[in-house]
Amino acid sequence: MGAFGGLAFLWKDMTIDLKLVASTPYWMLALVRSRVSNIKLWLFNVYGPMSIGGKKALWDSLSLTLSPLHGQLVVFGGDFNAISFDDEKCGGILPNKRILEDFSTFILNNDLVDFLPYVGLDHFPVLLSIFDDKAPSHSSFKFKPMWFRDPSFLLILQSWWSVAPYVHGSRMFRFAKNLSYLKLEIKKWNVLHFKNIFSEKAKIREELEALNDRFMNGGMDFATLHKHKSLNSQLEEILSKEEIYWQQKSKDLWLSDGDRNTKFFHASTKLKCQRCRISSIQNSDGVVLTEEPDIVNEGAQFFKSLLPEELSVFSDNFASSIPKLIIDEDNAMLMAPFSIQEVKDVVFSMSPKKAPGPGGFTTLFFQKCWSFLGEDLRLVLEEARCNRTMLRELNSTLIALIPKCENPKSFVDFCPIVLCNILYKIITQAISLKLANLNPKIISVIYSSYDSQIGYDEGPRQGKLAGTIVCAHEIWVWNQMGQMGSGLY
Repeated sequence: MGAFGGLAFLWKDMTIDLKLVASTPYWMLALVRSRVSNIKLWLFNVYGPMSIGGKKALWDSLSLTLSPLHGQLVVFGGDFNAISFDDEKCGGILPNKRILEDFSTFILNNDLVDFLPYVGLDHFPVLLSIFDDKAPSHSSFKFKPMWFRDPSFLLILQSWWSVAPYVHGSRMFRFAKNLSYLKLEIKKWNVLHFKNIFSEKAKIREELEALNDRFMNGGMDFATLHKHKSLNSQLEEILSKEEIYWQQKSKDLWLSDGDRNTKFFHASTKLKCQRCRISSIQNSDGVVLTEEPDIVNEGAQFFKSLLPEELSVFSDNFASSIPKLIIDEDNAMLMAPFSIQEVKDVVFSMSPKKAPGPGGFTTLFFQKCWSFLGEDLRLVLEEARCNRTMLRELNSTLIALIPKCENPKSFVDFCPIVLCNILYKIITQAISLKLANLNPKIISVIYSSYDSQIGYDEGPRQGKLAGTIVCAHEIWVWNQMGQMGSGLY
């Protein structure tokens, strides 16, 4: 390789897996697999020798290595130090005819295609994408925290909430319709007032460059200096909004303070979008599906088969074996109306950066707007408690698929999780906090002994409770199978 170094592969471990398969002093071969799609290719890194004999030996060894890879995706990169036609060289010593013929024969015999245009340079950088660039589907409404960077936005939300059209129906129904009205108004406000932060950023930067050119050519007067400072202030505000925007999309909740991390959040968002995209899937018959309707149908059928039409319930005999632990005073506490402070504690105890669910509104929205919709929210919780029902629109959920492995092949390799509506979370959390007051009475102190046996002692509370649930389920199964005798003890 001479005195100028050797060959090397450099890659981002987050996006691809690269495995070195073979190497010689003049070439390297690696198997490259995308972590976000099913694309696989063989990548050759070549730097050809200068001698005629060395070139011939290089092409022979490459041809021998290529033989078992016939029909697979193969990419060559590097510098062969050879040309296949006279017109690929300008000036200098005339090319050796034998090298031209041998190199052309090597290309022809191995079905290689030179896809780079001739530009008069012997070194040409190439960006090769191994991701599936299908157009993303239209996204639904999601409340953006960056909107609160506008100092008037909260007051505007309050005015919209107060003038929302009145509709007849339950409190839940009216509350849901008010949220739908806010969605429409926010969308219009975002286009007309808040505007596109990316186009605004580009516009301000162009103005700053023009001012800088004026300063370099003829100096800067007071008015121009004042405008320059104003544009810089606007740019800083837009950059802060952009950071909040990309942080929300990246869902990286561990990083909260510090320097501006827009590039990090942007890169993390792109990587997660690529990982979450399902470009192909293998069905139960082993057939690989690549068309979106086929993938959607296969997913629906697979997960529908996992959920039974009718859920099993506890038998009366099993329920009668459980002692009565809740007294009248406890029941009165559970049935007491929700206070405004209880609801507020629930709302402000939830993370403001969690996924919004199908409704599109985040917890941050309810926290920021608590001053004018807190009482309406409390009345919604009261209606749910008294009527023991939930509006279908508020009870809807989204199912997200989380890959269990690096390269999922079928839907077996995905774990489904449910994204609930924020209102549903608030209601269930409020109920669970009431029940938590009775935990010492209804959960035995000896339950922790089960946790250490079944491996659920990782968390201080959640793990132990999960262990207890598993044990209770096992006891119920044994009782159903008649393996616990005539009663429970």
